[in-house]
Amino acid sequence: MLEKIIKLIVSYLLHHGIKKSDLTNWHFNVKESDGAYILDVAATITIETKKELSPKEERSKNLIILFIIALCLMVGLSTIGMILPDAGLGRTLVLLGTIPAFIVNLVSARFLIKRHLKQN
Repeated sequence: MLEKIIKLIVSYLLHHGIKKSDLTNWHFNVKESDGAYILDVAATITIETKKELSPKEERSKNLIILFIIALCLMVGLSTIGMILPDAGLGRTLVLLGTIPAFIVNLVSARFLIKRHLKQN
């Protein structure tokens, strides 16, 4: 009974969170060992990818990619600049790390404003 309830909950969350998805090869096992219960759940999830993205979705995807790349550059340049023993080169790298930091701030502000506008 517990297996069916958990599968129903997981399927509901999956279908409402990701369109055109399916849950197959469901495996559920509960074992007791030294007074502790071990829950073993395995499943295969198939997701149909969306072939055609709208311009809004494409722009959002590109912004997320830009955010991740700029964040990695910012952290990388700043960290390497702080670790380097050469003070001049280190300061230059930390200073160059502010350029991707500015991009990260712009993109994250855009996401926060979008979320705020959707809530109102």
